Amino acid sequence: MSDDSEQALRAERLRLLYRHLPLVLGVNLVNGALVVAALWPLAERASLLAWAGALLAMLAVRTAQRRRYLRAHPDDVGMAAWGRRLVVGSTWAGLTWGAAAVLFVDFEHPLSLLLIVFVIGGMAAGAVTTLCYHPPAFHLFLGTSIAPLTLRLLAEGGSVAWAMAGMLAVFGLALAAIGHRYFAHITENLRLSHEKQRLLEDMEHQVEARTAELETARLAAEDANNAKSRFLAAASHDLRQPLQSMFLFSELLERRMDDPQDREVLARLRSGLVTLKDMLDGLLDLSRLDVGLVRSERATFALRELLDELAAAYRPIAQARDLGFQVSCDPAIVVMSDRQLLARMLRNLVENALRYTERGAISLACREQGPHVRVEVSDTGIGIAPDQLGRIFEEFYQVGNPERDREWGFGLGLSIVRRLSNVLDHPVLVSSVPGKGSTFAVLVPRAETGRPG
Repeated sequence: MSDDSEQALRAERLRLLYRHLPLVLGVNLVNGALVVAALWPLAERASLLAWAGALLAMLAVRTAQRRRYLRAHPDDVGMAAWGRRLVVGSTWAGLTWGAAAVLFVDFEHPLSLLLIVFVIGGMAAGAVTTLCYHPPAFHLFLGTSIAPLTLRLLAEGGSVAWAMAGMLAVFGLALAAIGHRYFAHITENLRLSHEKQRLLEDMEHQVEARTAELETARLAAEDANNAKSRFLAAASHDLRQPLQSMFLFSELLERRMDDPQDREVLARLRSGLVTLKDMLDGLLDLSRLDVGLVRSERATFALRELLDELAAAYRPIAQARDLGFQVSCDPAIVVMSDRQLLARMLRNLVENALRYTERGAISLACREQGPHVRVEVSDTGIGIAPDQLGRIFEEFYQVGNPERDREWGFGLGLSIVRRLSNVLDHPVLVSSVPGKGSTFAVLVPRAETGRPG
């Protein structure tokens, strides 16, 4: 690990110690008050008050020290000086508690010995979790608090006192070992935390860089696509005019042709022109929708009237192919939508149904569904496989037409439906059973007035 990282870890451990310092000082204050209260009848009161004064002075100085630390907000380098202050404060605290053993242990009053041993042992044990973040402060507190009591027991002499001194020394060594392991555990956790934070920052930088690259690429692609769409939308008139002229010339040629073979060739030419016009119209419609040139103008109208118009236009086509064409819709149902754009959506769905239906019928139906009216275009055609449902709204994608037979269209109708659905905010739902047919449903807002406006 680098020197900078080690310095950062040391600084973080010191910050943790300063964070726990109020708890440490609070325990010192409470234990000091209990010692004074317990020894008041037994110890010399002048010594007891002097010791209590020294304890309070130590607590006041360390409290002021923490306040200065909080105001200073030192960086990693500056934490070294604050670490030395912690060592001085911990040593002062240890000497204060060690002095209690010298001043107040009276072997003629075993309760005083028991009290001092209990308090100092408890303070030393608590230092394992509160001071081990900074080993110099921990070890100096441990030594200065336990050593005076141990020496006092050795000086008293006797097997019991010596045994207690030995046990106290072993207890101090055990606490030192536990503190060392705790320190290693805390350090490793901090190291892992720092490493994790560094990795997360590196990953964030990489993700930000990659996101910026992707965003740049996306914007470039959008600009290119929008430029293409704007060109096609703006050139709509110029592209359609030559085709219209070709249709006019083909009509003039037809009037002057008498040879059946020439007329057949001309008919094929006109069929190609119709195909080209249909494809151009579809592409231009897609472009106008992509660049937002299509705006909806909503109004209320009776849905049945629109469906009857569609039926009048497409029923003859269906009958010519021996297909039925049915309309089922309550004349009282009124919707709020753009009549022209909704009609375009439904026309594309009807044409799609006619294209993929060889026998049976096409049906238009509507029914109220909550705040919407569900408009359904159903057929009894070839249906759509489940794995293809997600692709049918893509440009130029056609179910069951791998040879790209242009009699089946160009695969633009449903793409236009999807874009019109976004413009109108009319969701389109699809359900299909392969070999039995498909149903496309458009959810149109129901008019609040209930009357056409």
